[in-house]
Amino acid sequence: MITGFKSFLPGHKSIDGKEYEVNKIYHQDGDIIFGKRGFHLCKNLEDTFMYCPFMDKNISVGLVNAWGHIITRDDEYRGCYDMYVASSMRIERFLDREEIIERAKKFVDFQLIKFLSRYPLTEEEIRLFEGKYYITDLYIDYYQRGIKEAFELDYKRKKIRLEQ
Repeated sequence: MITGFKSFLPGHKSIDGKEYEVNKIYHQDGDIIFGKRGFHLCKNLEDTFMYCPFMDKNISVGLVNAWGHIITRDDEYRGCYDMYVASSMRIERFLDREEIIERAKKFVDFQLIKFLSRYPLTEEEIRLFEGKYYITDLYIDYYQRGIKEAFELDYKRKKIRLEQ
């Protein structure tokens, strides 16, 4: 059995429109294929947002247990590891927003970067992460505040400092 996180669209629905409930057991017959058939989940909370519409404010996250036939996948290109698809799954509970934020406050820099680039925050929530790591402030400006020049401005500042 594997415990991990699964993201859902509004109403606790999957991409195919199926609605999911807590404590109900779900099973997929036939072949399990990553990205096509089975129940997908991630061991790491920050990776689960990769499977949601970009920065959707209405997504939900379930803490799930999965078992049966399980396939593991890593996505080195995106830096996501310990992703799974399983033939059986049960949702233990849905995380509320406060719990997601509390978990994110414990992330190290690369986890926080993935989180900031995929999960929409309020301005109050953003302030909880500002200054934690230098690089994360760039991701806050770019992804959370929509300052599209954030990385370019940072590059120019660094270049000016090096030239002095």
